[in-house]
Amino acid sequence: MQIQSGFTADVIANGIGAANTTTTSDVDGVNYAFVARNFQLNSSSTSINFGIPVNGVINSVVAATPGLSYQLASLDANNSLRLATINDPGTLTLAIPSTALKLYLLATSGSGTSTISATVNFSDGSNQVFTGIDLPDWYNGAGYAIQGIGRISLTDNATDSGGGSNPRLYQKELVLDAANQSKSIQSITIAKTGGTGIANVFAVSSNFIPACQSPTNITALPTSQSVQISWSAPASAPSDGYDYYYSTSSTPPTETTSPIGSVGAGVTTANIPGLSASTTYYLWLRSNCGGIKGIWKPLTFATPCASFNLPWTENFDSMTSLGSGIVPGCWQTVTGTKAWTSTSSTSYNTPKSAPNYMRIAYGNTNASQLWTPGFNMTAGTVYTFAFNYNTGGTGTSYIGYTGNVRVNTQQTMTGASDLGTFITPDIGTTTYVPYSVTFTPPTTGVYYFAIDVSSNGSPWYLGIDDLKVVAGNLATSEVKAKQNTVQISPNPFTDTVMISQIEKVKSVSVSDASGRVLKTIEKPAEKLSLSDLSAGVYFLTVEMTDGTKQTIKGIKK
Repeated sequence: MQIQSGFTADVIANGIGAANTTTTSDVDGVNYAFVARNFQLNSSSTSINFGIPVNGVINSVVAATPGLSYQLASLDANNSLRLATINDPGTLTLAIPSTALKLYLLATSGSGTSTISATVNFSDGSNQVFTGIDLPDWYNGAGYAIQGIGRISLTDNATDSGGGSNPRLYQKELVLDAANQSKSIQSITIAKTGGTGIANVFAVSSNFIPACQSPTNITALPTSQSVQISWSAPASAPSDGYDYYYSTSSTPPTETTSPIGSVGAGVTTANIPGLSASTTYYLWLRSNCGGIKGIWKPLTFATPCASFNLPWTENFDSMTSLGSGIVPGCWQTVTGTKAWTSTSSTSYNTPKSAPNYMRIAYGNTNASQLWTPGFNMTAGTVYTFAFNYNTGGTGTSYIGYTGNVRVNTQQTMTGASDLGTFITPDIGTTTYVPYSVTFTPPTTGVYYFAIDVSSNGSPWYLGIDDLKVVAGNLATSEVKAKQNTVQISPNPFTDTVMISQIEKVKSVSVSDASGRVLKTIEKPAEKLSLSDLSAGVYFLTVEMTDGTKQTIKGIKK
């Protein structure tokens, strides 16, 4: 890797002339520097048979990296990042940013050992830090890339061959994380962090990404217990297919990590069974080109909650943490203007079954959805979704809601179907009112229900409690309560209104917008005359024969 800038000292005596004129500093702090093979004190001096190669190429002798070489900077310029004191930093900037699997530093320490850190800086602004890199003294240390290169005294130009085995330059390996192996390396910042010696870094080499090209466009389609992954083959498809590895830990595999699974050449999908529901997984995929493996390419996905078998109920009373947007496991809220809130509050509304319930606040002009978990349903079978709602009052401060029930194969409004409207802006209640809808799925699968509510600025809180999903229809007693929901028509009206389910109505009280009761009609007829009222807004509180009440807003023209 060619270094564009960052070297701070010339510590290699070369060419013709005194050593202290062809260097700017020593290696060890006591006036010894490296010497090149072409060094001569004067033109008539005898050439030496040891030293740094004149072309600056160092071929590593480390057995684990056959063929690895380093290119030193010019012997006539600064060629070492020399770090003498603790916390002394320097940055080597690459001439051409490039990717790598591993980096190798060519370095040594003069007059004792040193410890350095290295921060690899990528073009996208991220980095990877390596600490505790130990550099042996330039004499007799292990792990050398080259030995026996000799040295020279800057004081008297005396050369020392080092007995053919000293001084030494050492090779230090930096393994990049899988997630960083496809990033372009911009620079490497090195700092001395310990030791009594003087650290000298001379070159950087790399194990470049192999010719085994990586797959692209990796996607995952998880279920609660499995995932289907797919990808696009590279331009040069691998001869031996692809390997994959996954874990619940974000720690990436290394190049020597055994894959969990693999597929053959030409296959670009894989199904991975045996996963856990509601779990985040980290997956890596690489190409297998026979003797060469590609880099691991990462992907993160989460398995959804396991779907429920029926019957199912929820009253929120087992929740230990309550608040805005907090719902039981596997539920989901989508916030419009205001968020669904789990609460035990008894101000402006109360639970149906204590202590907890869900509620949505006033002023929710953009609808918010409360999504249930998923349910296993069979095509052609009738299912019932039921719940109870309450506005907490019948006056102007308690009405203004629009609520619908939705169903979908995912917890989103995209593609959702409307199953019915359970409340309109003219309805207020003083007690919880049951509501239910039936649904017959067209195909067998997992389905989710949503309570979708918006409101104007007037009402306080709409409470929701005691939900259930069952196969079939509700029992007669449950249906009866739902059937007690009364409507008036027309609305707005002129002189008379028609009251639905009149046979179940005990009385109707008419109030003005201030809440003052104007009149009460016992055992009213289906056609109710209100010709004596002036034009304006009125509230009809209907008491049923079973004792339940509901309030309907009406407008007289």
